[in-house]
Amino acid sequence: MGAKDTVLQKRFECVAGTSSKFWEFREVGPGKFEASWGKIGKAPQGTKLYTEDEINALVPAKKKKGYRQVSF
Repeated sequence: MGAKDTVLQKRFECVAGTSSKFWEFREVGPGKFEASWGKIGKAPQGTKLYTEDEINALVPAKKKKGYRQVSF
Protein backbone atom coordinates (compact mmCIF):
# COMPACT_ATOMS: atom_id res chain seq x y z
CA MET A 1 0.00 0.00 0.00
CA GLY A 2 1.05 3.62 0.25
CA ALA A 3 3.82 5.06 2.40
CA LYS A 4 3.70 3.97 6.04
CA ASP A 5 0.71 1.69 5.32
CA THR A 6 -1.66 4.59 4.71
CA VAL A 7 -4.59 3.73 2.48
CA LEU A 8 -5.10 5.91 -0.58
CA GLN A 9 -8.71 6.98 -0.79
CA LYS A 10 -10.47 9.81 -2.56
CA ARG A 11 -14.06 10.98 -2.86
CA PHE A 12 -15.65 12.98 -5.64
CA GLU A 13 -19.11 14.52 -5.66
CA CYS A 14 -21.28 15.94 -8.42
CA VAL A 15 -24.11 18.27 -7.46
CA ALA A 16 -25.92 19.84 -10.42
CA GLY A 17 -29.60 20.56 -10.86
CA THR A 18 -31.47 17.74 -9.16
CA SER A 19 -28.46 15.40 -9.35
CA SER A 20 -26.47 14.75 -6.17
CA LYS A 21 -24.09 11.82 -6.50
CA PHE A 22 -20.71 10.55 -5.36
CA TRP A 23 -17.91 8.33 -6.63
CA GLU A 24 -15.11 7.26 -4.32
CA PHE A 25 -12.28 4.77 -4.27
CA ARG A 26 -9.84 3.28 -1.82
CA GLU A 27 -6.73 1.17 -2.14
CA VAL A 28 -7.37 -2.46 -1.19
CA GLY A 29 -3.98 -3.88 -2.15
CA PRO A 30 -0.92 -3.07 -4.24
CA GLY A 31 -2.26 -1.59 -7.47
CA LYS A 32 -5.85 -2.61 -6.63
CA PHE A 33 -8.68 -0.23 -5.85
CA GLU A 34 -12.32 -0.60 -4.90
CA ALA A 35 -14.65 2.11 -6.18
CA SER A 36 -18.20 2.76 -5.02
CA TRP A 37 -20.84 5.19 -6.21
CA GLY A 38 -24.35 6.34 -5.53
CA LYS A 39 -26.46 9.22 -4.28
CA ILE A 40 -25.03 11.50 -1.61
CA GLY A 41 -26.45 10.61 1.80
CA LYS A 42 -27.42 7.08 0.75
CA ALA A 43 -25.65 3.72 0.85
CA PRO A 44 -23.52 3.00 -2.23
CA GLN A 45 -25.48 1.70 -5.22
CA GLY A 46 -22.57 -0.34 -6.51
CA THR A 47 -18.92 -1.26 -6.13
CA LYS A 48 -16.25 -2.47 -8.52
CA LEU A 49 -12.57 -3.39 -8.38
CA TYR A 50 -10.15 -1.50 -10.61
CA THR A 51 -6.44 -1.52 -11.38
CA GLU A 52 -4.33 1.55 -10.71
CA ASP A 53 -4.22 2.32 -14.44
CA GLU A 54 -8.02 2.19 -14.65
CA ILE A 55 -8.39 4.53 -11.65
CA ASN A 56 -5.86 6.93 -13.20
CA ALA A 57 -8.03 7.05 -16.34
CA LEU A 58 -11.34 7.34 -14.46
CA VAL A 59 -10.41 10.33 -12.28
CA PRO A 60 -10.03 12.81 -15.17
CA ALA A 61 -13.17 11.38 -16.81
CA LYS A 62 -15.18 11.97 -13.63
CA LYS A 63 -13.81 15.51 -13.32
CA LYS A 64 -14.81 16.19 -16.92
CA LYS A 65 -18.37 15.11 -16.01
CA GLY A 66 -18.48 17.70 -13.20
CA TYR A 67 -17.30 15.68 -10.20
CA ARG A 68 -15.15 17.60 -7.71
CA GLN A 69 -12.85 16.08 -5.12
CA VAL A 70 -14.00 16.53 -1.53
CA SER A 71 -12.61 15.56 1.87
CA PHE A 72 -13.77 12.37 3.56
